[in-house]
Amino acid sequence: MKENKMTNEFIAETQILENYGAHDAKGTYAQGESYWKCKGGNTFLVHGCERMEDAWAFVMAAFSENNIDFKEFPVSIAILDEYSEEILGGMSDRSKEYFTNQIKVVSPDTDKEIQKYSDWLKEKATKTN
Repeated sequence: MKENKMTNEFIAETQILENYGAHDAKGTYAQGESYWKCKGGNTFLVHGCERMEDAWAFVMAAFSENNIDFKEFPVSIAILDEYSEEILGGMSDRSKEYFTNQIKVVSPDTDKEIQKYSDWLKEKATKTN
């Protein structure tokens, strides 16, 4: 049984790389066929972790990929409140709505289950009332 410990909420961002060299060839460095390009990434809100490093490691373990065609890995981590002030604070309401709809809410308690940010906010509000 898990102890009821204080947990925090974190934002982890990932980077995706795609190997264009693997489309028509093997895509290996050794054969001179690799051609990697950055292709965006994902934003994860991680809850259920006490420490930032635990949240970062969870995203790496549950959602990263590493193969000859495609790689995705975490590149940044922040406390949700600080991220909200710094990143979301300066956005228009429309931009903020679009951006938050892209956030994937995850937790080590639910393995690889992904929840929509809007659903998570409603659930969180219900628990606090």
